[in-house]
Amino acid sequence: LKFFKNIAFFFFLQELAASSTAENGDVKKERSFLWLSRAWKIWDDLLDVYPLRAWRTYMDRSPRRCLCVTLCIWLILQFAFAYAQFGFVFFIFSLFMAVILNLGQRKPNEPSAYSVFNPNCERLLGTLTAEHFERDLLRRNRPVS
Repeated sequence: LKFFKNIAFFFFLQELAASSTAENGDVKKERSFLWLSRAWKIWDDLLDVYPLRAWRTYMDRSPRRCLCVTLCIWLILQFAFAYAQFGFVFFIFSLFMAVILNLGQRKPNEPSAYSVFNPNCERLLGTLTAEHFERDLLRRNRPVS
């Protein structure tokens, strides 16, 4: 259902772009806006497709079993793709999938990686802050005395 809503949204944006280009004549700007909105909608829904949701649910219920099943399926597919001489392509694709599958939302009381290594949330040495950036930028514009 969400997929069909996105398609309807894309058609709406196309109509909006067509009507505004007829008025303004700025075709390139409207096309880039349309392309960016499509890319964002596709990426937004990419992580919410049913197979990835089902895998995450299965991983939450029984992580050890899910990892064993996933590893077995991956090994079988890796051998099959290696036999078809696409083993390296499958390996790289599976690395991307591993990254995508491990993207997720932090649970409400779960500590972030930053707070684990920096318990008091102090500024780390070498961190560029807005104050440092403004100071360096303004110093460059001052005349040398």
